[in-house]
Amino acid sequence: MARTLDDVPTCEHGRWAFAGADFKRKATKWRCPSAKCAPKSVWLKADRRKPLVPRSTKRFGDLYRGRSAVEREFGRLKHEYGLAPIRVRGLAKVQLHADLTMLARLSQVTGPRLSVHSL
Repeated sequence: MARTLDDVPTCEHGRWAFAGADFKRKATKWRCPSAKCAPKSVWLKADRRKPLVPRSTKRFGDLYRGRSAVEREFGRLKHEYGLAPIRVRGLAKVQLHADLTMLARLSQVTGPRLSVHSL
């Protein structure tokens, strides 16, 4: 068994296929395409180059598509709602400031929806 440049196992039967991940063990499982090699599958420790959700899967694409919305909301919270220039000290006060800011943002988003449904 050898590995490609992106650390995917290969053998004489070809490039091994992703066969799942164990999030508790932080490891990914790879299988021989023909299942004739011994061992038929191997566990590789996940890291930056071998993530738990491989970039070539549909799940990664679905997760990555949602990233722009999350980044956009983080930007709003930091720049429009005052989370970037925090003027309090101490972890508890910073957490309270962030929680109140997010609560205000959620009430802005859900408030109009609730008033429309209550009529």
